[in-house]
Amino acid sequence: MRDINQDGGKVLMGQDFNIFLDLENKSHRAIKANVSVSLSIQTYTGDNLATYLREEFKGIMISGNTVKPLKVNVKADKYLKHLTRDGQGDNDLDGDMEAVIVANFDDNFGDHDFVHLVEQFRVGWADLKIKAPEKVAMGAPFDVTLSFTEDVPMTLTKCKLNWEGAGFTKVENYDIPNITDAKNWSHKITVKPKKRNPDGELIVSLDCKELPDITGTLDIAVQGYVCDRLTSSLRNSTGDMGNSSYTMMSHSPEWWMIFCHRPFEPSNQRLYSMSSEMEVTGCDKDERIEREEGWRAGNRQVKVVGVDLHIKENSERHYTDKYELTQKERGRELVVRRGEPFIMTIILDSRYDNRVHSMTVNFHLGKNPDRREGTMKSLPVNESKFEPDRPYDWYVRVRNVHEKKLTLEVLSPSTCIIGEWSLSIDILVKSSRGDKPDRYHHPDDINILLNPWCIYDEVYFPETALLSEYILNDQGCVFNGSATHPSARPWNFGQFEDGILETCFRLLRKGNGYRNSNRLSNPVEIARMISHLVNLGDDGEETGILVGNWSGDYRGGTAPTQWNGSAKILKQYERNNGEPVKFGQCWVFSGVTVTICRAIGLPCKSVSCYGSAHDTDKSTTIDEYYVYQNGNYVKSPEMSSDSIWNFHVWNEIYCRRTDLHNRKYDGWQVIDSTPQELSDGMYACGPCPVKAVKNGDVVPRFDGKFIFAEVNADVIHWNVEGRKRMIDRVEKSR
Repeated sequence: MRDINQDGGKVLMGQDFNIFLDLENKSHRAIKANVSVSLSIQTYTGDNLATYLREEFKGIMISGNTVKPLKVNVKADKYLKHLTRDGQGDNDLDGDMEAVIVANFDDNFGDHDFVHLVEQFRVGWADLKIKAPEKVAMGAPFDVTLSFTEDVPMTLTKCKLNWEGAGFTKVENYDIPNITDAKNWSHKITVKPKKRNPDGELIVSLDCKELPDITGTLDIAVQGYVCDRLTSSLRNSTGDMGNSSYTMMSHSPEWWMIFCHRPFEPSNQRLYSMSSEMEVTGCDKDERIEREEGWRAGNRQVKVVGVDLHIKENSERHYTDKYELTQKERGRELVVRRGEPFIMTIILDSRYDNRVHSMTVNFHLGKNPDRREGTMKSLPVNESKFEPDRPYDWYVRVRNVHEKKLTLEVLSPSTCIIGEWSLSIDILVKSSRGDKPDRYHHPDDINILLNPWCIYDEVYFPETALLSEYILNDQGCVFNGSATHPSARPWNFGQFEDGILETCFRLLRKGNGYRNSNRLSNPVEIARMISHLVNLGDDGEETGILVGNWSGDYRGGTAPTQWNGSAKILKQYERNNGEPVKFGQCWVFSGVTVTICRAIGLPCKSVSCYGSAHDTDKSTTIDEYYVYQNGNYVKSPEMSSDSIWNFHVWNEIYCRRTDLHNRKYDGWQVIDSTPQELSDGMYACGPCPVKAVKNGDVVPRFDGKFIFAEVNADVIHWNVEGRKRMIDRVEKSR
C-alpha cells in the first residue's frame, strides 16, 4: 500500500479519496494475482467498528520483475453512514481506519503463495479558525470570530458549540443553526478574560451529527499583565541578577512594577518583598522603655482579634498566586508549599509581652487530628532570631513586634501531610494557674502543597525553570492519532480554577479511607492513589472520577471526544457529590491526572505512546494465534486478548523513590489512570521508574512488566493445528 490521495493534499472527513497499491513481482516468471481489499473503521484501541468497503481484483497478470499499480476509489458515503449509531450522534471515531489486503499468487508451474498486509491510515478533520484581537484589556469582553480552515463538503446538522479555556470567566455550551455552506460560514462569540490572569488559551469545539469534535485553539495575550515568557528578555536587559527570577506585573496601564522572586533555598537567607512593618527590626530603646513601663502593669489576658495571612505576598513567594482560591473577594485562603516559610501577623486587643504571656500556634488537619499521625502540631512562640536547620520539622518564630501586632514566620516541614490545615492560637498569662488559655480559631484554612522548589522535598525538581510547565502551566494538549499521522488535542488543565484544589484534597482523603494520615505526605503513595482514583474500574469500588467507555454508545453521558478540559469534569464530579462522570478514554484520564497532580504540587506531564501494546497475561509479549482452517491460517482473537492500540496516553510524575532504596531510579515515574489490568486488586498502574523501563528492569514496583510491554513487547505469531502450537514469526519491537 503506497498512500492515500496520491494527488496530494489533506484528505478530510467527508471527502472521497483513493488508495493506491503496488503489486511487485520480483521473480522472472509471470504470475497471476487475486487481490482482496477490505476497509474498516477503527477505534484507537484497534477494535473494528464497521467494515465499509470490500473490493476484489481477480486474474491480474503481472510480468516478471515488474510492478502492477492498483487503485481503490472510496466514496465518502460509504464510511460516513457508520459515524452515527442509531441516531445517537456520538461516536469515538478519530479518523482511524484500517486496510486489509490479501493477495494470492499462482504461476504456470503450480507454485502458490499469498501475502497478507494490514495497514492503518487516517482521514483528517476540518479545524476551526479563531480570529481575535492581538491584545485585549484585562477583564474587558471582546469578540472572537469562528470559521473553518478547510471546506466541509456536506451540511452539518444538530450543531452544538462549546468554548472554554484557562483565563476566561465562563464556559459556554449552546446549539447553533445548521451549517449549509461551511466555506463561507462564520460565527461570533463574546468572551471575557479573568481580571488577574496574565493570558489565556481559548478552546472552541463544534460537535455536529455528521462530524463531531471539530476543534480550534488560540492563545490570547491580556494587556496590563505581562506573562512569564517575557522573563528572559527582562533579565537580558537588566544584566545578570544572580539566582533571582523576574516577573513584570502591572496594576494600571500607565506604569510597571518589578517584583523580585527568589527561588526557594534551603539556607537561612530568605528575602521577602513585604511591607516594612513585617521586616525584622528589633526594638529600639524607646519601645523597650514603653514595654517595661506600660506592660508591667498588666498581668491581664491578651486576646487575638484576627490574623493577617498576607495572602498576596506569601502566594507570590510560594508560586501559588495563580490559584483563584487566593484571589476571591470572599473566602480567600492561603495556599503555600511545604518546606518553605510563610508570614502571618497576629492582631491583638492589647500589647503582648513574652515575659507575661505565653502564646502557642496550633495547626491541625481533619476532624480528628492526631499527633502520632502528624495531623496535629502545637508550636510555642518565642522571640529568638535563631532559625533551626531542621527541614523535617515545624517551627515558628517572631519576626517583628509592632504595637498590637505580632508578625511570625512559620515553616511547615518538607515532609508535611498535604491538605487543608486549620489554625488556632492559644494565649495564656504565665502567672495564672489552672486557667484555660484564650483560644482563637481562624475561620479559613491554610492549604499546604507539595514543593518541587524545595531541595528537601521528595518531589524536588532540580531544573526549576521547567516547573513553569510541569506545575504552573494550566493549558496544553494531549497527543493522539497514529505514529504516521500524529495530532494534538488542546486541553484546559485548569488546576488553578476555583474549587479544583478543594476537590483534589477531598478526593485524596476519599482514596485514603476518608482520613488524613502520613500516606498523604508520600508522593509515591499519592501518585498511586491518583492513578486509581481517576478511573471507575469494575473492581467493585465507587471512588473513581470517570467511567471508561470504548463501546461507541455514550447515551446517558458525554462522549469522550467532547471533553476539552479537566476542570469541567472535576466540577461535575463535585457538584454531583462524588458520582462518577460519564465518559472517558485514555486522553481524558491523562488530562484529569495532570490537573490533580499539578494542583497539589506534584510535577506531571502527559505522555503519548504510538503502537502501544496491551499485555493481558504479564508475558511481556503480544501473542497472536492463527488457526489452520480450509488450507489457510485464520487469526483467532478468542485465544488471546492481547492487543495493540494505535495510541495510548498515560502520565509521568517526578519524585524520589525512597521506597526502592536505590537512588538511580529517582526522577520520572510512569503512572496510568486508564483502567486496563488489576494491580494489587484494584485498577491502578505505577508509579514505575522510567529509567527501569528503559533498562528492561521489570522488578521495581509498581507494574513494571505491564509498562515495559506497552513500549517494548515483541509480537509473536503462533500457528495452531489441533493441539500443536508453533511460532511462525516474531515481530521485534522497535
